[in-house]
Amino acid sequence: MIELRLKEILEEQGISQKVLAKRLGIGESALSQKLSRNFGVDLLEQIATALHVQPADLLRDGSAIICPHCGKEIKLKTT
Repeated sequence: MIELRLKEILEEQGISQKVLAKRLGIGESALSQKLSRNFGVDLLEQIATALHVQPADLLRDGSAIICPHCGKEIKLKTT
């Protein structure tokens, strides 16, 4: 599962998840629901844009995703 550094970045920037949700044009509960599911790169890019960071900055090193084609776990490494 993809693990985000979202909480850390929000704290660094001094904003709440509610503010982030507003920047994304959705409600806070909708954002929480999206984050609790297997979300795609599109949401990751939207969040990165709203926070003025690179998408890779949001990823916690060692997170994993499941390949939709073969079902194998793919470990992510950020640089």
